[in-house]
Amino acid sequence: MSNRVTNGWGMPKHILIADDEAHFRYSAGIALRKAGYRTSEARSGDEALSLVLNDNSFDLLIIDIVMPRMSGMELIEALQQRGIPVPFIAISGFVDDSVLEDLFRKGCADFVDKPIEPGKFVNIIGRILRRCEGKGAAATNRSDSQMAPHHMVGGRR
Repeated sequence: MSNRVTNGWGMPKHILIADDEAHFRYSAGIALRKAGYRTSEARSGDEALSLVLNDNSFDLLIIDIVMPRMSGMELIEALQQRGIPVPFIAISGFVDDSVLEDLFRKGCADFVDKPIEPGKFVNIIGRILRRCEGKGAAATNRSDSQMAPHHMVGGRR
C-alpha cells in the first residue's frame, strides 16, 4: 500500500488545482508540494479540461466552482461526458445548498469553503487520497449522495 503522497509506482501523487484566483493556486500549490505532492495548475475550466485530456496522471482534481470561460460545474460535466473518472473536490468562496447537492450527485468527494488554512487543506487532501487507495475513482466519488451537505468540510448546513 502506498503512503499518502505517492502512487503505486512510488511517484508523488499528482493533483490538478483548477482555480481562477492566482493567490489560491499559488498558496495551495506550495502547501501541497511541501507535503510531497506533485501539482499542476489551471486558471479556468477549459484549461483544466485540456490538461486532463492530455495527461492521464492526475490522482485528484481540485475544482473551483466559479471560473471564467468554463465553470467548475461545466468542467465536471465535460469530464463525465467523456467517461473520465478522476476523483475531485470542489472549492468555492460561496455556493448555495442546491449547487452543493448537485455537486455530490455528480460524484464530488468533498467540498471546501475558501479561504482555508493551508495545513487543514493538506490534511483534507490526504484524507481524500487515502480514501481513493484501493478503489477506482468512480467508487471514491460520491455519486449516490452518501455525504449530506451538513457533513461537508467547512460546516455548511
